[in-house]
Amino acid sequence: MLDFYTLRQEISFGKEGGGTMKYYKYWAMGRNAIEMDGVRKEVSSLAGSNESTQDAERKAQEQIRQIGQKIHGDSHVFSEYQVPIKEELIREINPKAIITRNHYGSLILNAENMMIMDIDHPPISFLGLFGFGRKGTPKERIVQMIGEKIASGKYGELSARIYETFQGIRCIIHNAPCDPSSHEAEYLMRKFNNDPLYGFLCKKQQCFRARLTPKPHRCKFHRPPSKFPRFEPREIEEFNEWRTKYDELSRDYATCRFIKEIGSGRFFRELIDIHDEISGALSSRKLA
Repeated sequence: MLDFYTLRQEISFGKEGGGTMKYYKYWAMGRNAIEMDGVRKEVSSLAGSNESTQDAERKAQEQIRQIGQKIHGDSHVFSEYQVPIKEELIREINPKAIITRNHYGSLILNAENMMIMDIDHPPISFLGLFGFGRKGTPKERIVQMIGEKIASGKYGELSARIYETFQGIRCIIHNAPCDPSSHEAEYLMRKFNNDPLYGFLCKKQQCFRARLTPKPHRCKFHRPPSKFPRFEPREIEEFNEWRTKYDELSRDYATCRFIKEIGSGRFFRELIDIHDEISGALSSRKLA
């Protein structure tokens, strides 16, 4: 069976999305047959809605009809392609911020305009010739790099909260909103040595993301036994059992640890408080 999302990504590759963060409360899987090269093939279509499951089912069938149109030459279908957040919606904080559960089971903060950067390595240029000239651990050098770049004023007036993560350093720019698809965001993430793939996903999903709970394997646990969305009763039951155990194990760990704050003017006070509480940033628990 052909998958709708695979077809759509192949056909629409290279088109930039735009607008606001896209997420859904309800999901449905539709199936129907379309003609491809003279042969009728069954296509599965996963669609989301914020109204109801029935509306999601209607959209799934509409997407199958549209993919048929696209295959037969309608160039206008999917011209405004944007990747939705295909994850379980856990909490709507406000219209521009939500918490979801990702594919391996961790809770994720999705913020439409609060810049979040997870930096695992300092830029090579910051290490000095042959890596010499800078003291401290890699994490300490990243913190030093962030402080120096903010203090330089080259990137505007920035305020930030700095956290240690399992792999590196998390930096939240909190004094002003930032559009994840803007050239400014792309430039800043590049200069701070943020992962390029993360920057690409920020642009496509129209939000910045931060993991709030541990990766399962760092709690000596496994990933969920099935993928979201789950429609079969057995899958739902198995996942609920998994979630209960994961929640129990993850209480012993923190996802990040607060180090310091640079600057003032905290614009996203509510989001930062939620981030710090769920991630265990102010605790002494082991990082995972």
